[in-house]
Amino acid sequence: MHAVSISLGSTSTIVAVATVSATQTGIESSVPVRVIANSSGHRVTPTMAAFAENNEVLFGEDARALYARAPQVVVPYLFAFAAVANEYQRRGSGVFRNDENNDGSDDIPLDQPLTNLLQRDVEAAAKLHYKGHCPFQREDGSDILRFGFRPPHEGDDDDDGSAAKEQTLLPADEMMVMFFDHIKRHTIDGACGLVATAADSDQEKSTQSDDQEARVVLTVVVPRHLFPEAAAPDVETDSPKGANSDSAEEGGTDSDGKDTPFSRRCSSLQWVRNAVGRSHLGSVAAHISVIFADEAVLLGMDTLPCRPHQSHRMAGHHFLLPPTVVESTKPAPAWPSARVLVVDWGALGVSLTAHRLEGGCLLSEMRSRFLRASQTAPTGHNTRGKTYYLASNICGGGVAVDLALRDCLAKNFIQTQRRVLGYQSFADFPARAQRRLLMAVEEKKLALSKAAQVPVEIEALAEGVDLRDNVTFSRTRVNASLRGEWGVLDGFEKVLREYLQETPGDKDKEELINVVVLCGGMLQIPFVAQSLRQLFVQYASVTSSNRLQFSRDLVVMEAGACTTMCVEGNGDSAGSGSARVPHTVEGTGSIGAEELACVGGCLHSYHIALAVIKKREVRLGGQKEGSKNVRVGHKGAAPALSWRKQRRAEEANRVWHALTRGAVDSSEEAVESTSGELLILQRPVFLLLHSGVEELRLALSQQQGPNDSCFHLPSSVLTVLFAAHTALPARALVPLQEGKRGPIVLYLFTEEEKQKNGDAIADGLVSLSPLTDKGLVLGGPTDGGEHKYYVVFTLRPSNAGNRGDLDGEEVGSVNGRVRISGVSTAKFMNLAVQLVRTTSEAAEPQVVMSSNLQASVMVDL
Repeated sequence: MHAVSISLGSTSTIVAVATVSATQTGIESSVPVRVIANSSGHRVTPTMAAFAENNEVLFGEDARALYARAPQVVVPYLFAFAAVANEYQRRGSGVFRNDENNDGSDDIPLDQPLTNLLQRDVEAAAKLHYKGHCPFQREDGSDILRFGFRPPHEGDDDDDGSAAKEQTLLPADEMMVMFFDHIKRHTIDGACGLVATAADSDQEKSTQSDDQEARVVLTVVVPRHLFPEAAAPDVETDSPKGANSDSAEEGGTDSDGKDTPFSRRCSSLQWVRNAVGRSHLGSVAAHISVIFADEAVLLGMDTLPCRPHQSHRMAGHHFLLPPTVVESTKPAPAWPSARVLVVDWGALGVSLTAHRLEGGCLLSEMRSRFLRASQTAPTGHNTRGKTYYLASNICGGGVAVDLALRDCLAKNFIQTQRRVLGYQSFADFPARAQRRLLMAVEEKKLALSKAAQVPVEIEALAEGVDLRDNVTFSRTRVNASLRGEWGVLDGFEKVLREYLQETPGDKDKEELINVVVLCGGMLQIPFVAQSLRQLFVQYASVTSSNRLQFSRDLVVMEAGACTTMCVEGNGDSAGSGSARVPHTVEGTGSIGAEELACVGGCLHSYHIALAVIKKREVRLGGQKEGSKNVRVGHKGAAPALSWRKQRRAEEANRVWHALTRGAVDSSEEAVESTSGELLILQRPVFLLLHSGVEELRLALSQQQGPNDSCFHLPSSVLTVLFAAHTALPARALVPLQEGKRGPIVLYLFTEEEKQKNGDAIADGLVSLSPLTDKGLVLGGPTDGGEHKYYVVFTLRPSNAGNRGDLDGEEVGSVNGRVRISGVSTAKFMNLAVQLVRTTSEAAEPQVVMSSNLQASVMVDL
């Protein structure tokens, strides 16, 4: 099986693949993810389409090659336009911004819907970069809303042109299905050993079903800003209630029928999953996931060797998923708690997204922390823009740099050939020469990131005159222009200041941003990456009153480097007395800044694929054991799995449910619940060791009053049953002392809910609160040393646990909830304590079987 990810950007598409086997051998230190090239040998495929002769539709580099001579047949930013079309269809509204009738005014009504703003942004970028492209249109005279493109040469010479146009409109979502077919045929098939896609989809599906089972697990990575309702979940949706008849099937509402941010996310992304399923990829995929690029970037950083400095408190930790899959290797722990700012600076603009992590879980918050800025986005005119969607400042991306370099190249050409051509400005160039100049700039800009100077040569650019330029593409000149006349870096700083002002930080150090992750195509420019790194280091280095929301021990992570603010002295990270020294470690990997999200998506697919393989192994093993039982005379007996296989099945199910939460799948192994809730422990659970009974008596005698339930115990007399931020359900196992007989008394504690910074607690002491009013009594062993005994603790959500709507993140005395779905209803826990007996030669019973159970007790927390 193969783990595959497709990163869909506005301008480019990247594919990554990793091979997944049933048993991981060797000494791998990380998942073997690799970015693969297409059939043309390029790691990036343009997200473009073009109409050719005989109703043929071209994609990728073939479509881009047509732009110079026939721009009217080219569809740029295909995925962005498809996202706009889907948003209009989901709204079920006739409000459509026809760009042909637009007067070019920048004034926008205050009640402008988010979808119209998104359409305006994409169309403005397409007009600026791809003049004369095939326009985005709506099909008129139809009861079903259809948005897409039609070949400009179709229907022009017919007497009944309107009828011809109605028949030839190609919907944008259908073009995306064809684009996925193109990606499979030219990129994925060769890397995964799949059969070439048949021309007929029915033939392909029948061949696949007869041939083999699904062979890939696919994750599609998409930019958040193309999904307005998911990017700004705290605003009112543009979709009227009941507009989408398939909302219940697609996750439009939660299990209670409520419209929540999580349900909006599922509904917004479902069309992408449907498009992949309708393509030839759907017949070979065991599961299809869709995640946002800013989430995938965190996963991508988990796969890279660049980590914070060894002196940093989070050295050796990962964000969300462990990068190693070797069972004999103990995975690194997750970050206990962190605020991460993801800066994704791509071709059309920059997106800033803040995430909160808790022990390997990504928390969603009631208020969105997302901001999008571009060179062409409407700014400063809409109330929706104040809800963390559109910035009031502009900030161009790679396209803005391309246009600036094109103008510089044209200016030098005009100066050198003034006597020959007599051109006065760029507008004097023929239209085809303008397009050829832009395409040459796009190609040479990539080489400039690795070379100090790149020559540019274009044969017969204008009126038979060749262009030969050795001056414009100089790294020194480009760097100066980025900081100076082009204003690209100044625009980013303005957007960042706006974002920080709109998201005021809490004085609590836990609310400060601990990590900044830089990604996107603009970070391929070394000067841009260096400038952003220095900017964030400067924010973290200034005095506390001016530091805004950044921690003093800030970590700035990139695809090829990691900068750690190493704190010196005895002051804490929030103090002002200790010195800060940035320490940068350069990476040696081959992953680029724009490929980071794709690599993260592949890691996501990898862990799901492992779960799929384990579940298949357990199912096949159960069938074999069942048939064996029938042969030896156990007629009709249900297949009983060994505890080892049950443990693997349980682990696989937990991974599957965690990583496919909210996904709609028609297979047997699909997740039935899409509520999006995931409970984690906010504070650890401790068990008092037998040697700590006297310490407990001493601590109880030192309590100040009957209402004082908090006391201190040495950490040496405690063992951690469940660490903080453990996802539920969870199980812990403690071996019992040999020879012990009679009832067992267990004392369970958790950390005190709130510990003030000024509390003077001696070294080695932990502030605790009891989980129960008295010790738990469990029936003990009755025989001698013939067997081994274990106490198994299982912590799970309580079925009767809804005790009202709680607005906090901590519930009761121990558990809290991760607001994945944005629902404020919290649940309580119950703890099952079981005494399990095994033979002296047996291994630890990670799965409790009824034949081994000796005693049990259930406690509500």
